[in-house]
Amino acid sequence: MQANIKRILFLLMAMVVAMGLLAGCAGSGQSSSPASSQEPEASASQLEETSPAESQELPNELPPDPLPLSKPAARVAALKGPTGMGLAELMNKNEKAAALCDYTFTLEGAPDVIQGPLINGDLDIAILPTNLAAVLYHKTEGAIQLMAVSGMRVLYVMAAPGVEINSFADLKGKKLFTAGQGSTQEYVLDYLLRQNGLDPATDLTVEYKAEQAEAMAQLLAGNCDAALLPQPFVTNATVKNPEIKKALDVTAEWEKATGESQLPMSCVVVRKEFAQQNPEAVANFLEEYDESTKWVSANVEEAAALIGKYDIVPEEVAKLAIPDSAIQCQTGSEAEEAVNAYLKVLFEQNPKSVGGALPDEGFFYRAQ
Repeated sequence: MQANIKRILFLLMAMVVAMGLLAGCAGSGQSSSPASSQEPEASASQLEETSPAESQELPNELPPDPLPLSKPAARVAALKGPTGMGLAELMNKNEKAAALCDYTFTLEGAPDVIQGPLINGDLDIAILPTNLAAVLYHKTEGAIQLMAVSGMRVLYVMAAPGVEINSFADLKGKKLFTAGQGSTQEYVLDYLLRQNGLDPATDLTVEYKAEQAEAMAQLLAGNCDAALLPQPFVTNATVKNPEIKKALDVTAEWEKATGESQLPMSCVVVRKEFAQQNPEAVANFLEEYDESTKWVSANVEEAAALIGKYDIVPEEVAKLAIPDSAIQCQTGSEAEEAVNAYLKVLFEQNPKSVGGALPDEGFFYRAQ
């Protein structure tokens, strides 16, 4: 009996101990909940405390301004004389960094000097004799295009002192100096001589010089009877010797012979690849060149000063030459019609003068 009682007491004590252990485990589980709930609170407060510190580590300075966009660039060449004079105001703007493009200008005395760099890609835009533009179009298989007509009515036959010349027929037996062999001057002269019954090879002596200034110098030196010159060399010659006279207005003679009132002597050309890759530069140039030619024509005194400054022609000569130079930038269908009519006459006389064939529609640049 006592043994049973002891066994029962032992079991009761074991149960009490077991319940105590269970209660301890339960207690420890409950006490862990607050601890675990405090950890997120601590993390949140820690975030609140560290966020300002982290924000203070960010730079207070504003981001730098973006670099200014560079202007489109274009390399432009022209001949000294009327085409160069038309660029004077644009050259001045470019010097002041006020132009729409970053231009590099080159002025030469003869078109031959410009052809090579243009074909080779060392120039982008050039102002050249119009027939030469057609020759280059064929020579480069369409890589050179015409954008605008830049010069009209600039050629004159100048008579030496005491020499009477009233028509091209009067040049028979005489000696005439000029420049531009292989370009507009040669072919226009040949055409008008033949229209007046003269053979350029046998009925007179025609001697070509490398530059217009050389032909003018020969006239001033009394080494010829006449000279075929463009402005401003016409004015320059008469200023240096007032006895030298304008004998024939070549544009008027051209109209008599062909019925065409315009003689598009020079034009603006562009490399086709450059135009395709830089349409903005091309548009900017045409806009600014047009503005420049108009400004030069309307502001003779100021324009002459710039023309002298850039060594295009002497200032005093420019003052007298500008009104008679027909400086312009003619684009669109009117220009195309004048050029096509002019090249057609030259082709019929001598196919070589326009490169062996009349250029097709691809000859004319049209903005896309």
